[in-house]
Amino acid sequence: MTTAALPEQVPVSARHSINNHHSEHWIDVLRIQVSIIPSIFYLLVVVSLWSALVCIFTLVPAVNFLNGLPPYNAGYTTVVGVVLSLLLGFRLNTAYDRFWEGRKIWSSIHFHTFNLARLIRVTVKTSTELEEETQQSAIKLLSGFSHAVKHRLREEYHAVYPDLVPHIDHMPKVIRKSPSMLTASSKSSHNHPPITKNIPLDILTHIQAYLNSHGQTAPPLCNTISALVEQFTQLERIESTPLPAAYSITLRQVMFLYLIAIPFQLVPVLKWFAIPVTFFAAFVMMGVFEISVKIENPFGYYLHDLPVDSYCTAIQRSLEHAGRFERTGVDRDLKWGNTYGIHESNFRVDHGGVANSVAHIEKKEFANRKRRAFFSRMRD
Repeated sequence: MTTAALPEQVPVSARHSINNHHSEHWIDVLRIQVSIIPSIFYLLVVVSLWSALVCIFTLVPAVNFLNGLPPYNAGYTTVVGVVLSLLLGFRLNTAYDRFWEGRKIWSSIHFHTFNLARLIRVTVKTSTELEEETQQSAIKLLSGFSHAVKHRLREEYHAVYPDLVPHIDHMPKVIRKSPSMLTASSKSSHNHPPITKNIPLDILTHIQAYLNSHGQTAPPLCNTISALVEQFTQLERIESTPLPAAYSITLRQVMFLYLIAIPFQLVPVLKWFAIPVTFFAAFVMMGVFEISVKIENPFGYYLHDLPVDSYCTAIQRSLEHAGRFERTGVDRDLKWGNTYGIHESNFRVDHGGVANSVAHIEKKEFANRKRRAFFSRMRD
């Protein structure tokens, strides 16, 4: 039995950039800008200065008026420390549950959007070129659903964003009582898209209207659209339901009292070394609390948030593939960038119908996320 010989050199167009996005290295200890330290730096300075003042007023003979105080009972900080650890653990677990649930919902959105595009291609029959273009415009409208959800979770309600406009510029302005399917004339319009109240739901309503106009009301199609509505609602629930304010305020108060009291216990035993020990204790507690705050709403622009832009790009590429797949199992080039009015100056149409190369998109998205996260930290 012989095996086919591998080519000596893989063409540049066929190479893949292999990268383990989940790799971790000890060098990450030095990545201060990506860590939580910039968010709690000033609080750590305040706690360290307080510990230094306690040391000065206890150990320096000229001002050691705290030296005459009764011996400090360590039981207070021990009990409060145990309670504080339990509260911080619960706070972090609750925030991570929201983070992980958001990731699972985005995965479900990817599955259901691709599945709906596949069902549209298989069940909706097209006999003319106009019907074929109408079907492709419906699939393209579906690819804008994830972008619309992303912007709504970020409280960006207007349909004026460059990653959303190319997908919905052919969507009718309002839903009539008797919805008609999308026409080629509506796709050719380059006017600004309509400003709607809820763009994700409008997109799904238009897709449902397109299916109804073709008599496609089979349960798989309707159930998939209902699943997308449910997942969008679940993401809105995570975004609009913060943890109770009373819990967060009480946790901050307990942490404040603990960090104020701990130098009085450490200074008689550790002397001046109480300052770095207090700093370390404050770093652990404040760091865990701040991480839980950052990840409880993971749909924004911070580096700690979910890479929602990458999810939307992956969904868009999947739907582009589903849209250009023939019922005979043969790929054909739809060139969405030309057919649907995406400006060629901003997008490069490749042979596979993808608007831009994967590496260029991911590099641009990462740079944009870093810039937005930097300005967000500056505002905070």
